[in-house]
Amino acid sequence: MSAIAGNTENESDETVTTISLDEEIKIEHADLTDFTNFGDSLSEKLLSSKNEDYDTVLQEFCSENTNTIFEKVLSVISDNTDPEKTLYLDSSNEFSSEYELTYDLGNDQLLIITPTYMVIDTLTSTDETSESSACSTNNTKSAVCTKTYYSIAGNKIFTIAVECTFYYNGSRAWYKSGFDYYYSRGTLSFWQVSNWRGWKEASGTSYKAYCSGNFHWGIEYDGNGVVFQEYYCKNTLTCTADGTILRTATYN
Repeated sequence: MSAIAGNTENESDETVTTISLDEEIKIEHADLTDFTNFGDSLSEKLLSSKNEDYDTVLQEFCSENTNTIFEKVLSVISDNTDPEKTLYLDSSNEFSSEYELTYDLGNDQLLIITPTYMVIDTLTSTDETSESSACSTNNTKSAVCTKTYYSIAGNKIFTIAVECTFYYNGSRAWYKSGFDYYYSRGTLSFWQVSNWRGWKEASGTSYKAYCSGNFHWGIEYDGNGVVFQEYYCKNTLTCTADGTILRTATYN
C-alpha cells in the first residue's frame, strides 16, 4: 500500500511538508531480521487470540513491542512534525511490497505487515443448495472478503469489505445475488473517503465483485502537528468456473 501525499486546495506549500519514506529510510539487513522477529511474535499472539480481540491485541502488542523499521518511520515523523505545518508521508508501492511479510492465521485469515501499515485479511465462503433443471445443475457459493487496516502504532484505521453470491457449473461462474460493498472507520479523528464505489462483472469464465476508494486519514503526533496519509485500496472477490473463491487487493 502506498501512502500518497498531496496538498488540498486550502493548503499552500508554506503550510505543508511532504516526506518521501523511500528517500528518508535506509533499511539494513539487521532491520529485516528485527522486522521478521516482530512479525513472528505478533502472528503467534494472534493465533492464540479470538478474532473479536484482534483490535485490542494489535494495539497492545505494538505499544509493548516495536522493530527498527517502524522506529525509523516514527523517527521521520518526529523529526519533521511542526505545530504550524501539516506533514504528508509518501511511499511507493515498491517500498511497502519489498519488505512485506505475510502470515497464515488459519481459517482463511492472513496477517500482512509492511513498513507503513498492517492488515488482517479475512475470506469467508459458504456453499449453498444446488439448483437443478432438466438440462443442468447450477451450484451456488456466497463469499465475503474483508480487509482491516492498522497503523504501525497498532490502531485500526479502516475496514473495507465486498460480498457476493455466485452461480457456477464447471464451465463458467456468474452473478446470483447479494452483491454489497461497505467500509467502516477506525478511531482516528481526521478522516475522509473519496471515490468509493463497487461493481461486478464477468471475467472470462469467472465472475468478479469489486470495491475501491481513496482513504485519507491523519493523526496528531505528540501534539506537534498533523500527519496525513492517503491509501487507494481495491478489493477483488472472484468465483471461478469450478467454484473456487479467490481474493486479491491492489494498493496504489
